[in-house]
Amino acid sequence: MEKATVIRNATEKDVTRIEDMIADLCEFQGDTYVRNACAIYRDLFGPEKGADAFFAVKDGKEVGFALVTWHFSLHQTIKRRLNVHLLYVDPRHRRTGVGLKLMEHLEDFAASFGATELIVSAHLQNEPAHQAYLAMGFKRRMIDAVHFQKMLLSAAH
Repeated sequence: MEKATVIRNATEKDVTRIEDMIADLCEFQGDTYVRNACAIYRDLFGPEKGADAFFAVKDGKEVGFALVTWHFSLHQTIKRRLNVHLLYVDPRHRRTGVGLKLMEHLEDFAASFGATELIVSAHLQNEPAHQAYLAMGFKRRMIDAVHFQKMLLSAAH
């Protein structure tokens, strides 16, 4: 009998597994990924961390992964959102409830910190992800803004 999917927090020991799942996700999306264990450690486990990560575990193996960041909108009624920055489910475990289990955990995690909204995005061409998010109760929201980026010199090190 197959065991239920369990969600657990990522730990410092998971840095390599996190990188593996990020690399798999990037390959799936046609993106490139340059491994940087030091950056993963700094951003997830360092004293000034900027994200949290979770694994979906089934039969003792990590089969899904989520990385989340906080988004604050102090000028709007909605003041705190949890942004699902990365969500990955191993292709062999898609459409088995793993993604839903991760999202349910993230909803509880967000609510425990007073968030009023959970947000996630997907590539425009990733229609299966769009349909999965809609089935989970998300509403499609097209952004009517332009984002700008500026590389900082301090990022060069």
